[in-house]
Amino acid sequence: MASPSRKSRSDRRKEILAAALALCDEGAPARVTTRGVAERVGVSQPALFRHFRSREEVLCGILELVRERLGDVAERVLSEPDAREAVRSLVAGICALVREHPGIPRLLFDDLSRSGPGDRLPAFRRGIRSLTSMQRSLFSALLAREKPSSAELGGTALLSIVQGTILSWLLEDGGGGLEAGMDRALSCFFAGFERGIFKEKVGTAGGEGREDRAGTEVLLAFDAREDLERGVDPFDSIRARLRALAPEGLLLLEVPFDPAPLRRWLEIEGLRFAAEEGEEGFLLVIRGPEAPEVLDLRGLEPPEPMVRILTALQEGGPGAVLCARLPRRPNLLFPRLDERGIRHACLDLGEGRVFLHAVRPQEAGA
Repeated sequence: MASPSRKSRSDRRKEILAAALALCDEGAPARVTTRGVAERVGVSQPALFRHFRSREEVLCGILELVRERLGDVAERVLSEPDAREAVRSLVAGICALVREHPGIPRLLFDDLSRSGPGDRLPAFRRGIRSLTSMQRSLFSALLAREKPSSAELGGTALLSIVQGTILSWLLEDGGGGLEAGMDRALSCFFAGFERGIFKEKVGTAGGEGREDRAGTEVLLAFDAREDLERGVDPFDSIRARLRALAPEGLLLLEVPFDPAPLRRWLEIEGLRFAAEEGEEGFLLVIRGPEAPEVLDLRGLEPPEPMVRILTALQEGGPGAVLCARLPRRPNLLFPRLDERGIRHACLDLGEGRVFLHAVRPQEAGA
């Protein structure tokens, strides 16, 4: 058998997190300390600190494992065409995770009960908020398939129901009634959902037809890391920007990791996108339903990009839409577009990531 010191860094981190989860599952969240985890693994505290510098980092590692598990469940249930069945499948996945590791909700509820002004674990608290936000966003996105006007309030209510049912189960010492209790709770929820009690008023952020209303913005950029740093899952923000996007527009989305569930959701929604990995994460270029292919002009020397753009717009005829990617802002092109009455927008994301959107006037003589 290999000695503990010969394990890879990745394997050792997994072993430490497994030990921390085991301590939680045994009903003792307070025992998840660096000393307690080190003793369970069979290493010294200094050895543990080479992988996790504090108790908070261990707790954040547990949250990341939970997020990955829920991401796998979400990727699977998003393929379910029926909204209610998808919700039930997502809830079933949450129940399976909780039953396998009852220490996870114990840890979360225990930490919340101890929180207050001057929170000692701000990163862990942000992680909890992000995990909660992720679940609510998924519920809202699934419910929107059936009743867009009830999706936001419905998602919030459903999350509360799921959390309350899990808490009740824990208070009953984790008996066999979790799934049965969740089925009863979901039946009550869907009865209210069917009657429209979660419907928001027309004109609010969640008004009738909200999901289907086309926006007017032709170029939008969003860095999901800003939400994640605040402890908010970015899914709601992404959906909001897609609602604001014109059918022929582009959403430029920056994320710190490969968003597999989001990719699946975009595919199901019929949205076309391209993803590329950079040094600090991924860039997703999401096209509206009427947006053309993005013309990649990064490998051309000036003035070839400008010539290509003007030629493509001319050949496209009145109303032609062009989306292009360039290595730098085409400042010499803008006056040429203005002369021809061509509407244009440009976004520079830095690091040679410049996007141009141009629309030729409908007038045939322009």
